[in-house]
Amino acid sequence: MVGKPESEKFHRALVLQGGGALGAYEAGVLKEWCSREELINRAKRHLAQKTVHARSALYLTEAFLGTDLPMELQHKMGEKKRELLSNKEPGLISELSTSDMELLEESKLYAELKDYKKSMNTLEKIKDKEAVYYQVGYVYDVGYNDFKKAEEYYMKAIENGSISASINLVCLYLEHTVNIEKALELSRDSYKRSNHIRSRLILALTLIWNNAIEEVVVEHLREIFMADDMNNEYMKSIEQILMLLIAKKQYYLTLNYFNDIDLGLKVRFKPIYYALMYFMKDEYPNEYRKMGGELKETVEEIIQQIKEMAKDFD
Repeated sequence: MVGKPESEKFHRALVLQGGGALGAYEAGVLKEWCSREELINRAKRHLAQKTVHARSALYLTEAFLGTDLPMELQHKMGEKKRELLSNKEPGLISELSTSDMELLEESKLYAELKDYKKSMNTLEKIKDKEAVYYQVGYVYDVGYNDFKKAEEYYMKAIENGSISASINLVCLYLEHTVNIEKALELSRDSYKRSNHIRSRLILALTLIWNNAIEEVVVEHLREIFMADDMNNEYMKSIEQILMLLIAKKQYYLTLNYFNDIDLGLKVRFKPIYYALMYFMKDEYPNEYRKMGGELKETVEEIIQQIKEMAKDFD
């Protein structure tokens, strides 16, 4: 008698085991017997099945959810089986595991609430580790202020193609004023690949840091200053650009931008304009005196920040 094809035996073994931690045995078998490519193909075939016994579907889905399937595929599988169970056996829905994508969203929510311990604990439950390198780096960066760990995980995410990780790592280097050449390399690459305004802002800052003033003037600054839809993050980045230009003693260049009526920088960034006038008070003594008393404290704080930037970014 001819035996069943090995693939069918395999499928039945996975379905019939059950017991204990739901799908844990089956997940172990899948990981031991299948390459990742084969695992993905099997998962896609399982996802495409139209008629399947509800409990069998639950066990096999749990087995797949216990592996490091790509996050999106894993999530689709969980959602489809949740729909199947809701129609056939609603009582089984509670036994369906949380997908990696759901865990990632939960981790992001904890991070937004600044509960970084819970955020990291949730990330540790995710099977597809490569998919969350960026978020792990972010929690180490923003939550724990751990430069080494943040850099390590951002670099892993960058190797997987994450533009956000590139931008955040450049920001980390800017904050610590280290790895100037690497920061420029990463910022050029992220802008080349995304052409996004955030990438452009970070590239502009990095170019000024590297004293590539001609390049930043010719290719970026006017377009950045002319942008219409400026949110708070955008405005803060422009403030940093203007202050870094002043810190780099690019006084006349910065003044030309402030005097350009089409850009409207004097109105939008008045305290920084008066901070510039402080550094140019020999040439424009009366202009600095025009500053109103209500701006005095803010302008003095900006002047101090610019002096510190001059030392840090020298």
